[in-house]
Amino acid sequence: MRWSLIIFLSLGLFSSCSNDFDLTEDKKDIPVVYGLINPQDTAHYIRIERAFIDESVSALEIAQRPDSLYYEDITASIVDLETSDRYTLTRVDGNAEGYIRDQGVFAQAPNYLYKLHSNEFLPVNNRSYRFELDRGDNKALVTAETVIVDNPTLVAPPPTDASFNFNYNLDNPIEPYMFSWKLTDGVIFDLTLRLKYIESINGGPFENKVIEWKIAKSIEDLFYELDKVSFYTTLAANIEEDASAQRLFQNIDVVLESGGQAILDYINIGSANLGITSSQEIPTFTNLSEGVGIFSSRNRLINTDVPITPLTQDSLKNGSITRQLNFQ
Repeated sequence: MRWSLIIFLSLGLFSSCSNDFDLTEDKKDIPVVYGLINPQDTAHYIRIERAFIDESVSALEIAQRPDSLYYEDITASIVDLETSDRYTLTRVDGNAEGYIRDQGVFAQAPNYLYKLHSNEFLPVNNRSYRFELDRGDNKALVTAETVIVDNPTLVAPPPTDASFNFNYNLDNPIEPYMFSWKLTDGVIFDLTLRLKYIESINGGPFENKVIEWKIAKSIEDLFYELDKVSFYTTLAANIEEDASAQRLFQNIDVVLESGGQAILDYINIGSANLGITSSQEIPTFTNLSEGVGIFSSRNRLINTDVPITPLTQDSLKNGSITRQLNFQ
């Protein structure tokens, strides 16, 4: 898998900028860095930009100027703090790499990112790394450090001999399905199920189908309780009823992603002062020595092809929520 989560808000921390800054100098550039390192990715991308504040020009106008948004002559590196090995990132156009920048206040093209391929840099779990940005002109290095979180280990369902039992009785609610995992260096978790089935319409060939079911995001516990009925309501909400359809449920992939402390701090601080009784001044989090942004790590566990029990198959075929979907 070659992607890396590289952008949270893509300079969203500056979405509320105006010309009301009290500046002590005519112009000032603020480094903005977003990067999450995942040992399982085949390429690592870091977004490096600048908030170039000019009291004589609108922030919205500056955001559309690539020469103001991007640095032209910088060196970005990742340093292994155990071995002192240094890895220099290469500037690429994210649009050409398959990461098209969304339309918005910022210039869409070029969409510069800084890249390291896994052939060049393979981060090690539990090891510390430092990001360094050298902007030249005798400016101080911009730095941030992270420890690579290890990948979590599922306890339930167990990684072997597992099957999902989502059998239910609407008239007699039963206990939720429990997911749990072992303590890791990660402190925040996302849980996703990939529901896989095959489908034939009007007697045509069977095609593979997948529903990406994002169960929960930003979990801080080491467990999650799932309402079993939601398995069926999710299928019903994502599959179109068709009397000519034949469907066979295949299995489920479990995807558990873990993130480091800086990610949790970023999320918590970003939402700390919102609400009708708050000041509406959104605080910002950064672990950079200068500027705004985050350099942290994440990891991922995927348990593939976990079957469902015969009772779950029966509920899928005959239950009131999904029987109109024609699962066999």
